[in-house]
Amino acid sequence: MSEADDVGAQQRYRYQHERREEEFDDFDGDANVLDGILRVLASLADEARAKVNAFYDASEVSDARILLLLLFFVLFSLVLAHFIAARVILNGGFGSKRNTALGGRRSKKRDSIVLCGQDGAGSTSAYLLLKNKSLGLGTVTSMKENESEVEIRATSDTDDAEKITKVNVIDLPGHAKIRKRFYERFLPRAKCIVFFVDGVEFSTNKKDVADHLYHEILIDYENVRRKRIPILIACNKMDKTESCSPASFVKKRLESEIETIRITRDVILEDAKFDDGSRKSKKRAKEIEKKRERELTGLGWKDEWGKFSFDVASRNKTHGQFTFCACSCVGEDEAWKNKDDDGGGEKTSASRGGGVNLSAVKTFAIEHGRR
Repeated sequence: MSEADDVGAQQRYRYQHERREEEFDDFDGDANVLDGILRVLASLADEARAKVNAFYDASEVSDARILLLLLFFVLFSLVLAHFIAARVILNGGFGSKRNTALGGRRSKKRDSIVLCGQDGAGSTSAYLLLKNKSLGLGTVTSMKENESEVEIRATSDTDDAEKITKVNVIDLPGHAKIRKRFYERFLPRAKCIVFFVDGVEFSTNKKDVADHLYHEILIDYENVRRKRIPILIACNKMDKTESCSPASFVKKRLESEIETIRITRDVILEDAKFDDGSRKSKKRAKEIEKKRERELTGLGWKDEWGKFSFDVASRNKTHGQFTFCACSCVGEDEAWKNKDDDGGGEKTSASRGGGVNLSAVKTFAIEHGRR
């Protein structure tokens, strides 16, 4: 640094120091403290304003560029708001619980016939017969849902002409450990339900069948009871007449077992309403009583109605219509084979309505499940 520059720096320092001393001269008195502070703040504000103006002058940001940036920001905000609104509407609102654990989008439309039942009862065999008109190499226990649109051909008892109806059919697994989540996902789409019962094994597993029907279907208020979904209970494997329980026997035994479940559940829920006087226990007791009213009292077997009956439940409109029928997937498979052997001609007597085939199931599907 040169001597001249050093002298200039010293002069500037003395000038600034003298100026600061003049600004703080008035600080000697308490009354002038506030005025002195305000003058210092004004000085700092002037310096900040000068720096901001210098920045804008240096960057040469034009008014047109600022306007363009604002316009882009407004357009981006509108597009983002439109996207969020569309997602909210499609998902049913904020906080909606979509069951996507099994993959795929959950449909809100009731457009399908749901086939279900105990593991090995024959719902998958019926699905394959409705879809492919054949059992092929046989079936195995389903571990996931099967769904497709099928054409159902049915011949009425009064008319030999076949009626073709397109329906959407969903077959659900019957394994006890996995079936609940499938019911939660697909029952909201059910226009009608076909519940298959193994007529050969029914005498030994009637309690499990009744428990399955009660807990997964009958007490489902939102998806079954409130919509009064019609239910067909199909007693399968009627081709084995020597060891198969008839539909009337299945109906009576199911009513007896469901009445036992109702009584047991009533006692369990009544005992659970223990109230020790605390606010928490009173709230819990109230919730249990509400659940008891909906699950037990509202299912169509109030005290004045007597024991549980499918007919009483339908008549008092706590459920949709209950129908029982006999059917046979093997008989249906043989009927289609006989038709193919005849060159596509008239069906044999085994395949006509009233025989041991799926004629009652197909008639029910056409009546309640047509699209």
